[in-house]
Amino acid sequence: HIIPLKVNWTFIMSLLVGAVLVAGLYFIYDRQYQSMLYQAIDYGGSLSKFIADESAIPLLEGDVVTIEILLNRFKRQSVEMDPSQLKSFSLLDKQNAAKKNDIQYITIVDRNSTILGHFDKSLIGQQYRGFANGKKINVSKEMDIIDYSLPNDERVFEFTTPINLPKGKEIVQLGKIFIGISQAPLQNVIQSTIAMMLILMVAVIGAVMVIAYVFGVSLARPILALKRAMQDVAHGHFETRIFDKRKDEFGQLFNNFNQMAEALQNHDKDDKQNPDDTTLFK
Repeated sequence: HIIPLKVNWTFIMSLLVGAVLVAGLYFIYDRQYQSMLYQAIDYGGSLSKFIADESAIPLLEGDVVTIEILLNRFKRQSVEMDPSQLKSFSLLDKQNAAKKNDIQYITIVDRNSTILGHFDKSLIGQQYRGFANGKKINVSKEMDIIDYSLPNDERVFEFTTPINLPKGKEIVQLGKIFIGISQAPLQNVIQSTIAMMLILMVAVIGAVMVIAYVFGVSLARPILALKRAMQDVAHGHFETRIFDKRKDEFGQLFNNFNQMAEALQNHDKDDKQNPDDTTLFK
């Protein structure tokens, strides 16, 4: 049993192209993921620093009302509105609403870890406990970034930024701000990217398989013609010729075969005329 050339060729080409595609698409995916991760972290970090600066004075004065007003500007809200209302929203309004939906929580605590600001007013005045089992992405004096999984299994990036206030030449830390940014938009883009890459890979490999199969068939056809002609000669049909005119290596091979068959045919005629002559070629 043999493996046909068209099948062998198709398998090898598909395997090679598939391997190159997987390596290339993984590189593109990794670059895109790193870029999107950087954008998400940059957005969360900028937002965290902005709120930390805005809440410094209210935190120093213990002004819970001003802190609440500040947090309400970023409070998570639903974008599922009445269609008539949604039409009146500009693109910027929709983008801002979407960004607000990305913010899972904002917690402002004083230096004693007492909560002075939160989306959930019932938590104000309690001690901040935070989450456990987070993966540290960045830890520095200016900001800590940790990858957390909330109790509802939603993944967030938590940005922890100190709330500082200059006092002369010194910097006094008044408290901290904790912001949880949902990873859902990032995960959705990643899933869409993976799906598009898989579709692209399947389409390219499918196209390569078809092309390789057609090429394998065209490559096997002259070989089969030569095989049949050689079998005919082996059975004593020295008049067999290959009339496929080609301007490539197969054409040269066919010409050589035809010359060999003609020589065998002439020798066979001489053999029949001179049966006592044992010379193969004169």
